[in-house]
Amino acid sequence: MKILIIGGNGELGSQIVKACAKAGYDCTSTSRNPQKSEIYFDWKVCKTFENAFDYQIIINAAPVRDFELYFDFAKQTLSQKRILVETTANSSLVQAIIAFQEQNQSTFLGLFVHGAGLFPGISNFLFREAIKQHPEAITAAFNVKYSVFSKAGRDMCQLMAESLTRPSVYYQNQAWFTEKPIGPITIFREKAQEKNIWKGFLADLPDTQYFAAIRPDLKFIGSYFSPMADFLFPLLKLFNYAPKGAFFVNLYAQCFYFMRGILFKNRTSEMLISVVINDKDISQIKVKDAIYAAGAGVAAILPFLSSHTGVLRVDELVEPEVFFEKLLGNESGVFEFRF
Repeated sequence: MKILIIGGNGELGSQIVKACAKAGYDCTSTSRNPQKSEIYFDWKVCKTFENAFDYQIIINAAPVRDFELYFDFAKQTLSQKRILVETTANSSLVQAIIAFQEQNQSTFLGLFVHGAGLFPGISNFLFREAIKQHPEAITAAFNVKYSVFSKAGRDMCQLMAESLTRPSVYYQNQAWFTEKPIGPITIFREKAQEKNIWKGFLADLPDTQYFAAIRPDLKFIGSYFSPMADFLFPLLKLFNYAPKGAFFVNLYAQCFYFMRGILFKNRTSEMLISVVINDKDISQIKVKDAIYAAGAGVAAILPFLSSHTGVLRVDELVEPEVFFEKLLGNESGVFEFRF
């Protein structure tokens, strides 16, 4: 099985390569300036798309700027009987992909899987398992607790800057609503230690869109960010009033990268991901290194790709318990599950 990683030299892409190698897969990376073992690919140069079709599975771990070119490539992949796996956490692209899936229900020869990674990705399966255990679910809150004083690549810092300057989003009674970028605050707690509680602010995360696609009947779905240090909340609220043009968003991203990509590049990014059903029933996954965990989440779905065609969310490939069994079989020391 020949696997190509678009952006395989990047922060996330390199971890996908590492996790796939650990699971027994050989991968080739793309580059705009390829070395001997790399393939020339550039999202801005359509003629390079054909280079990807020599591979059975194409995993995109690179940022997408031009949506029109991206979906043209996706359609070519489907017509070429290839498999495209998308790892983006960009809310705008996720929204466009979900719409693309809804509009393309006809039979395809290839497969386009989206939402692969950690969040979205593993979080999709965590949500499906949570509502499976609680079929009476009425509301769902998703929370990501992380340290800003840990490593992150340029793409993640860009997404962080964008999420702090976009309106926060929530789903209520089958309609979408927005709040300020640093939205209303709610309280979360750790399942393993009931007294360990923390705050989270409503944000615009792609998981809200995915959860709504999975269970559109729920009365409320919201996603929340929780920096581990409470003293950061007053500082983060300043983003509600900060300039929000493209120039400033890029400036914020550069500042974040200076901190997380340079000053704290040697600190692994521990993370606690929670799904809370009906404000009380908690399912959680704790990871030691969020970036590698995202790569492991991609590697864990590879055995389930060959039996599908069409456009699917990652959680439509296989049942949650089967996915988690495979994930833990590959990476038992990386994840801690609390259902």
